[in-house]
Amino acid sequence: MHPALDVPQLRVEEESTTAFTLRWEAVEGASRYEVHVTETPASKHDIAECLIMKEDFAQCVTKSTGFTDISANLSKYLSGSGWAGGKLYTSPSGLRFGTSSEAGYLQTGGYQIPESGEVTLVMDLAPFAAGTAVEGEVRFIYNGRTTIYQTVPLNVTEAGRYVFHCTGLTGVGAISVHPASRMYITYMALYEGYWTEEEMRSLNVKEEVPGTPRRITTRTLTTADTFLRMDDVTPSSTYTFVVRALTDDGVASQWSDAISYCPDGTGVGELTMGSAERERENWLYDLSGRRMAPRDRHPRGIYIRNGRKFLLK
Repeated sequence: MHPALDVPQLRVEEESTTAFTLRWEAVEGASRYEVHVTETPASKHDIAECLIMKEDFAQCVTKSTGFTDISANLSKYLSGSGWAGGKLYTSPSGLRFGTSSEAGYLQTGGYQIPESGEVTLVMDLAPFAAGTAVEGEVRFIYNGRTTIYQTVPLNVTEAGRYVFHCTGLTGVGAISVHPASRMYITYMALYEGYWTEEEMRSLNVKEEVPGTPRRITTRTLTTADTFLRMDDVTPSSTYTFVVRALTDDGVASQWSDAISYCPDGTGVGELTMGSAERERENWLYDLSGRRMAPRDRHPRGIYIRNGRKFLLK
């Protein structure tokens, strides 16, 4: 068994507004390094520029205390097309999921997943009864097939804004919300990129209209060197990197903390390290190197964690 590889530590060497070098120390036992690069073009850093879709469920709110099942007629109540679901009801408190005996679900129409493959989902949710908790899962569907998705746990303990993140998505996607018991939803929005809970809660996102999208691009590079020179970069863009060490037979270290750099200092941030929110220490990967979304249980099979394969029974 191979010993675990150390995690490379990143640093940036400034050169000019059009070039810089990313460096890391050599890792013992590694034969090459994989670097994931994301470029975010400069803008006013307006979150509206990253808005993919939103729904306020206003047509689902009624004055009467009765409930009407609208599962088969969602296009009449929700904007856009392609919505699907079951056991969904109008109510004075918003769109209601489920009954006392059956769980409901809601699935959005399809959307083109951005090139970055990373999205942030925001939902305003509330338990059916105060003081109760609603568990379940949110499915991030991708590759245009409802049977292919990553899941993120859903745990609603009180009325409020809930934020979910997912990465590694491709193709045509959709969002499917599956609470295990009754709850309400009054707002949903999907954004390209990683937006923190603090950002989502501090901004008046309900008043946004989509702006001109920023084109966020990503690429993965492999090198035997311990540096990556970035030439002809856009001075005002922000470049975000993570790196991991690899052996010839496929053993991988954990990904490093993210480091972001803007050559002229006018972008999102000049030089920042990844926060604890994005801690990669316990990330789980499939055998193709794709990160699995956090969840309580994964299907049985072989996975990679901390650079080592293990059998999940």
